[in-house]
Amino acid sequence: MDDLFAVLKNDRRRETVRFVAGREGPTPLADIATHVAEGSASESASYRSAYVSLQQSHLPLLVEYGVVEYDPEEKLVSRGPTFESVVDYLAESPTGDDGGWRLDLGVAGTGLTLLVVDQFGVVGLGETGTVAVAVSTLAALCALNVGRLLGWVDR
Repeated sequence: MDDLFAVLKNDRRRETVRFVAGREGPTPLADIATHVAEGSASESASYRSAYVSLQQSHLPLLVEYGVVEYDPEEKLVSRGPTFESVVDYLAESPTGDDGGWRLDLGVAGTGLTLLVVDQFGVVGLGETGTVAVAVSTLAALCALNVGRLLGWVDR
């Protein structure tokens, strides 16, 4: 299990597995590199960086653990013998990059903003209101995370 954590601790390897999981048959390395590089400030530099790091570092490690198979001549990536179990693990993992932190950050930021605004007298919540905002923010964060654990809230 420690080996699996070591393999999946890198974002580019996790994104590679997720991208290949969404494809049928062998996937061109160029397509994976494009996907991994998306959203960066300098797409061309990021693409080159993603392509080289995938080819020289990330794919060899994924191949070593049987997650994918790589044909260096054709530059094609296919599912390996342990691929499905890794995909299942990623689907169940609460640590995947699923954007759930954005909702938590939004709730916490709203609560903090209300407390700061109240502190400067812009909004007069009073002592009871300040405590209510703090307790409500903590309760909302707890409820979100309990809901995620129970499967009621998307990660």
